[in-house]
Amino acid sequence: MWQRSDALTAVVAGSTLLVLACSHAVQAPSPIATPWVTSDSSQYSPVARFRALTTVVSDGVEIAIDSGSLTVPGTPAPDVPPVMSNLYITAILAVGDTSSFVVVRPGDSRNAAERRGWRPVAMSDSVRIVDALRYGEQATFPPLRLFVPTTAALPTAPAWIVYRIVGTGVELVAPLTAGDPIRRIEHRGAVRVYACGDNDVRGNLDPARRVGLRRAYGIAC
Repeated sequence: MWQRSDALTAVVAGSTLLVLACSHAVQAPSPIATPWVTSDSSQYSPVARFRALTTVVSDGVEIAIDSGSLTVPGTPAPDVPPVMSNLYITAILAVGDTSSFVVVRPGDSRNAAERRGWRPVAMSDSVRIVDALRYGEQATFPPLRLFVPTTAALPTAPAWIVYRIVGTGVELVAPLTAGDPIRRIEHRGAVRVYACGDNDVRGNLDPARRVGLRRAYGIAC
């Protein structure tokens, strides 16, 4: 009788430990705030990656950027002319707005209007970070500081910094006659990419934004 009771107790205790062990095993660590900012991968735009630390001050937002790089997808080839040049970065203070998707770039003869799920509130000056890039090339850029001035208090709604990188796209046209050089046609503003991180403007992790960037990067950023 006592042996059967002890056996049942052991089974119950073992089951409890098994449940606790399984429960502990499926728990994922909570995400933490990191300063890393990246852009979406694209065949036609450089991929940006850098660290950005933001500090909110009385008249705006100070931003310190380091460990920055731009990479053009593709296979490197010797003696190939640059495919983009004069790349500039701008920091934009933005708030979410998915009601009608705000036009952040008007359309022109070559491109349709560009819409995003955020609305710009203020922006920094543009700073040149890379002179030129070729296919498959990665270029680093030095640490820099940006400042986004604000004329009023920060928005009460969640706000973030969106980084816009623009440059000149170079179209390489094959010569009509053998032996002639390749023609280069430059299109100012043809290169445009946005880079974002998971943190809000104060540097705190924004879980909703983190999910939004992973579900639909092209809208959230």
